[in-house]
Parts: sequence; C-alpha cells; structure tokens
Amino acid sequence: MLDFYNDFKPIRNLLSELNIFGVFMELDNLLNKHVFVPEVLEFVFINSIIYCPDYGRNNLNDKQKEWNKILTLSAKLNEKLDKNWIENQGIFNYLHKGVLNQLKSGSEDFFHYYRYYYIFSKRTISDHIESVLGMPYHDFYICSMWIYSIFKQQSFAVDKNYFFQSKQNGTMISEENIRRTLSILSISLADLRSVLKKEIVYDMNTFITHEYSHVRFPIIENNDIIFCLFRNQLLNQITSGMYYVSEIYKNDKLSKPFGDGFEDYVELVLNRCNLSNKMQIRKEIKYIKKDSEARTSDIIIESAQDIVFIECKTKRLRIESKKYSSVLPSDINEIVKAVVQVYKVYSDYSNNLIPDLSFAPNKSFVPLVVTLEEWYAGTPDVADDIAVLVKSSLRELNLDDAITDEFKYHIISIANFEKEAQIMFVIGFSNYFDQLKRGKLNKEEFKYRNLFDDDFYNSFIKPLEKQFTDMKIK
Repeated sequence: MLDFYNDFKPIRNLLSELNIFGVFMELDNLLNKHVFVPEVLEFVFINSIIYCPDYGRNNLNDKQKEWNKILTLSAKLNEKLDKNWIENQGIFNYLHKGVLNQLKSGSEDFFHYYRYYYIFSKRTISDHIESVLGMPYHDFYICSMWIYSIFKQQSFAVDKNYFFQSKQNGTMISEENIRRTLSILSISLADLRSVLKKEIVYDMNTFITHEYSHVRFPIIENNDIIFCLFRNQLLNQITSGMYYVSEIYKNDKLSKPFGDGFEDYVELVLNRCNLSNKMQIRKEIKYIKKDSEARTSDIIIESAQDIVFIECKTKRLRIESKKYSSVLPSDINEIVKAVVQVYKVYSDYSNNLIPDLSFAPNKSFVPLVVTLEEWYAGTPDVADDIAVLVKSSLRELNLDDAITDEFKYHIISIANFEKEAQIMFVIGFSNYFDQLKRGKLNKEEFKYRNLFDDDFYNSFIKPLEKQFTDMKIK
C-alpha cells in the first residue's frame, strides 16, 4: 500500500499553527459554497481535530495565507490520490470509490426522514432499539430532529445550555430526553481527537472515511459549546445510521422484521404513487411447486400494459466494498440472488404455475430489484459482474439466459425509486425504462411530490405543538 504521509506533513505543520475553532468557522463557511469537493473539507476537519491547538484566536484573519495553503495542499493531495487510484485500481474502481464517498457526504435527503422512521418503528425493531438506546425510538427521533433543526437554523456551534430550557420540561424535548439523545450522538473533542489519531491513515484510503468516529458521533462537545459541522451526517445517524447505532446487524432474529419493514415501506410508496388506482399492487403470493411451497417476488404490480415483479433487498454494502469493487463478490451475490429470483418467478408465471396469477403474454415484463441502500450497481465493472453471474445462475437452473436481454432487469435504490416511481405510475413502467434507454425521458418537467408530508406532520410536528399548547393552558 502506498504511503502518502510525507505529502501530508506540510498540511500537518500548517494546521498546528491554527486555532481549531477558527478552522471550524472557516470550514462551515465553505461547506455550502461547493468550492472544494466534500471529502477535502472533511479531510481538513478530521486533521484539524488531531493537530490544531484549542487555544488562540477563534478567527483566522491573520492566518489567511496559511489557511488557503492548507486547502490548496489538501486538494492537491486528493488529486494525487485520485490519480493513483486510477493507475493502480483502474478507472471503474476509482469511480466506484468516488460515488460512494460522495454519497456519504451528500445532500440532506428530505424523503428519507420518514423512510427510516417507518421501518424502525415496526414493533419488533422499535422494541430492540429502545432496549439499546434506553428511550423509545419515537422520542429519540423527535429529540434528534429538534437538535438538528437548531444547528440548521442557528449555527454550527451552539451554547449547550440552549438545549436545556425549562419551558421544555414536560414535553418530548425535556432536559432528560435531550441529554440522553446527546449522549448517543455526541463525543467530547478530547475523546474524538484520541480515537481519530488511531483511525486515520495516509495511504490510498486517506479520503475514505465511512467508518471513522466523527461519522458515528457527528456532534462534538467541548466545555459549554456543542459543534455540528456536517449536519447531513447527523441526519444519517438519526435515520439510516440507527441500523448500526442500535446494532441491529448483530441480531439475526431482526433480519426478517427489518426486511419486512422495508417491503411494507416499498408497498406504501407504490400505493402513494398509484393515484389513479389504474395499477393493481399485490404482496407476494404463495403457491405449490413440485409439492413444496414457493413464493413469488415480494411485490407484484399489474397494469393493462405491464407485469412488474419487485424484489426488496435490505443488504448493505460492507465498508470494504465501499472502497474497492474488487472485493464486492459476496455483496454482489446478494443482488444476483434477487435478480435471479425475479426471473425464476417469471418462468413459473409464464408457465401458469401460479394459480392466483394468470399469465398474460401481451404484457411487458419488468424485473425490478429495489435496494434500501445505494449500490451504484450501474457502475460498469459492477454491472458487468452482476450480468455475468445472473446469466450463469440462470443456466444452472436450466433457464434461458436470453431472458435478461428480452426483459432487462433494473436495480434501483429506494432513494431513487421514491421519485422515479411517481413517473412510472404516470407513463407506465415499461414505457419509463424504454424512454430512459432512448434518452427520451425528460425528468426535469416532472413535478415530484414528497409522499410523506402529512405523515411527518401528524407523527412529529402536531403532537409536539399540542404538548406546548397544553403547557401554556396549565
């Protein structure tokens, strides 16, 4: 593995001359300006925690030359590593690494506010989360979103006492609940500095930081001030990150409830998109095949033109797979199984082996795999690997692999599907993918809806408003 520590030394030396809180202030100003790619600013943030002193002036007015040099050198180091990635790992490995790294630092996706709350609120899952957090997930969610809103509206740095207001006692955002929530999401500056020193590397993975502690603890406490520069990472911990915070991945008994919750959510999305009720949406159908019970795909959609089989997958990419596509095989196999399952079911369907689902030869077949997490399965190397494995798996089952050419499968993340399904229900599923393939689909003209505005308001905003109203009455 190549070592780039010597390239980093000038950056380290410059950081040691700057006050950490001044650096935080400058980074916060830059985060929304898109002058630097997010991973460069995150790199400076991590290393400022390790090397910048806590004392001195909070602003960098007299250190702008040094500050600008840090940004320039960090950007150049990133470019150098990108070049080495392309030369040593190949262009597609570089793209794979890049898009997943960008995703971690990505935008604040308003759709997923309710998505993960819905899934994690399923009784078995929510009971487990409460046992780990020491508070109900609903309460944690409200407190976390309130904390997020404070950072969003006010500043990246907030006086700690602001979060503990006497008027809030007796409400969901009481001092007790907020302290508990902060204990889950925050870390002291001293502790974060200590752990980052052990985690950070200066090799090909220098700018890949998915597993670092600042991601798991996006809020930093120092004396009476609380900092949160990367608010999107705070959102991620509240939502998708709860899978890791509550250690769901360690409990095999939670795999099925977690998967069922995701399937229910996908079905909910479909029903919200089916405004005209022209399409029939059904959950999986059980049937007998060779004296054994068989099941269709998780969700089936029928229209006058199409038959759509959807497999829902909650399997997440391992950290290693977010760095190198060359270590993806075990992860890829999960997607391959889902794709193959859809074609197996279609084979039974086309042979009229599913009593409750009569074969309609005039309908276009659309195979879909919807994933909870973004896989970037369209990245060329990954897409090619999936295609080869799908065809070989079909041949092993004595199924004609030409079906993948006749009816192309599609792998789409729920984040994209929530939006694209709105178009699919208007123009039809097969028509959507046909227009997309021919470059005829103009998504810019489509007016997307937030499917869960009312749900979010009724679940969180309205109850909280009532709590404060009741307090005033008293």
